[in-house]
Parts: sequence; C-alpha cells; structure tokens
Amino acid sequence: MTVEMVDLTTQILTAVGVIVSLIYVGYQVQQNTRMTHAARIESTVAAGNFVRQQIVSDADVADIYDRGNKNPHQLTDVEKIRYRILVHSVFWGGWNAHAYYQMTKLGNLTFDAQKAFLRRVATTPGGKWVWETSRDEFDADFREIMDALASSSPPDRSTQDRVSCDTPDGAIAR
Repeated sequence: MTVEMVDLTTQILTAVGVIVSLIYVGYQVQQNTRMTHAARIESTVAAGNFVRQQIVSDADVADIYDRGNKNPHQLTDVEKIRYRILVHSVFWGGWNAHAYYQMTKLGNLTFDAQKAFLRRVATTPGGKWVWETSRDEFDADFREIMDALASSSPPDRSTQDRVSCDTPDGAIAR
C-alpha cells in the first residue's frame, strides 16, 4: 500500500468518524430538548397546582378567593392584596404557558389546557377586576386572548369537571 492510499484511507475514516460524531451530537441535542420541554411543562403545571393547593389547604385563602370572586370590593385592603396576588398568579401561569408556546412553537397543549381555568377565573367579578388592573403587565398576544376570555360568558359550570372546586355561582364548594 502506498503512502497516498494510506493517507486517503485515513481521510475517509476521519470523515466517517466526524459524521458519526455529528449524528450522535444531534441525537443528544434532540434528547436534551425533549427533556427541557418536559421540565418546562412540569413547571407550568406545578405553578397552577400551587395556586390550587393554597386554596384547598388554607381556609382563609379559600374564603378570600370565594368572596373575592363574587365581589372583590367587599374585601378588606389586606384581603384585596392577597386575592389580587392569588388571581394574578393564575394569570401569570397562563402567560407562562402561552409564552413558552410562542417561543418554541411546539404545540399549544399546555396553554390550551389552562384556558378553561383562566376563563373560569377571568369571568368572575373578582377575576375581571384583577385582569383589568393587571392586563398591561402582559404582552399584547396574551392580553388579546385574555380579553376575549374575560369578556366571554361564564362557563356552564353544571357540566364542568369540578376539579377547581367551583360551584355554579363561582363560589368555593364547602
């Protein structure tokens, strides 16, 4: 075998090695992207569950949520702050899911799943009050979606899954 043949064989083997390495790196990037997306979805779900857990586990929070949904102006100043932060957290979680979809364009399942909950909250008197006072904190795309949800008719709660503990009048079931 001549020196040229050895050199050519070495170059071919090197090229094959580079191609195999690039395929492996591409596979690793794809796996990492999937894991990142799954973690982001889990984070969004956990944020929504945190709000629900606060309502379920603390009678004071449940009472403030119940009365605030019906008429936020009847709350004390401190209760208004607590109610506003609670409901704002719901809206923030929805925005988080929406922003993730906008950034990745990878399916809108997480945000679509939250729309029913956002609508339930945004169509209560208290939810409308919080949305009207905080809507400018969100981007235009999310504002457009939330404005449509907030101005829609309240959902027919008689046919909904009651996971969020809502009753037909928007109150917490006791």
